[in-house]
Amino acid sequence: MSVLKAQRRRREIFGLELDGIDLSTGEIRVARQMKRMVGSPAYLGELKSRSSRRTVELPEIVAEALRDHIAVYPPATVEIEDRTDRRKIVSDRLA
Repeated sequence: MSVLKAQRRRREIFGLELDGIDLSTGEIRVARQMKRMVGSPAYLGELKSRSSRRTVELPEIVAEALRDHIAVYPPATVEIEDRTDRRKIVSDRLA
């Protein structure tokens, strides 16, 4: 069971966008996840349930490491379909 839980969390991490990470308050908004169907390109999709949508507190050491990482490796624009909001353009800035 823990392997399945870890896999689900990994998809949530891959679904993070820079605007969902607030390093000043040490919070991350989990609002979507990356999904992939065999033979199709990956896309951003809805979370499994409403209760999966949440704000997660970051320990200060993690927020600091993330700030350092972003300073060295600035976010890049990538093209990925966002099926959570049809009004959004396909390109998103991902951390």
